[in-house]
Amino acid sequence: QALADVGATVAQLVELPSKAQRNYGKLTNSLFGSDADSIIIFAEGAETALLLQHLRSVGSELPVIVYEPNSPEELVDYAGAAAQQVTVISSIMPSAQVQRYRSFVDRFYKRFGRTPDIAAVNAYDATRLCLLSIAEAQDLNDVRRTMLARQSFDGLQGRISIGPSASPKRELRAYRIRNGVAVPFN
Repeated sequence: QALADVGATVAQLVELPSKAQRNYGKLTNSLFGSDADSIIIFAEGAETALLLQHLRSVGSELPVIVYEPNSPEELVDYAGAAAQQVTVISSIMPSAQVQRYRSFVDRFYKRFGRTPDIAAVNAYDATRLCLLSIAEAQDLNDVRRTMLARQSFDGLQGRISIGPSASPKRELRAYRIRNGVAVPFN
């Protein structure tokens, strides 16, 4: 529905089979043979990278848009040159210069030897929101009401809206991979 809302049509919807039945060559050939004018991929980083590599190996030059839940840099690490000119939509911005985020990245890297992915960022923000709500609540039965009453929260990378069902909403960011670097759209 989201695609229809912006005037796009889905020429072909292809579900990624289970790992035991996965044949990337067959899958990419079916995509390449369609009359689509672009390809949108919603998959995990490694699967997205393999699909990109197969698409490029059969000569596809179709524009590709991917949702990368971790980071654009991770997609480049996995896909290499196949990620060139890919548009990446992500809810994390690893190069963010927000002080609390930079401090978190430094502490996380010292402890785990790698940069945090979106799961680490989300877990930190969620834990912090829960602890603040517990501290502000009248009693433990009041924690959910306190959390929902907040409506928004300053997360590591910016403002997070909290909907009525307690589902967080983060700002999405768009990047284009150029020469192995994720360049933000302005």
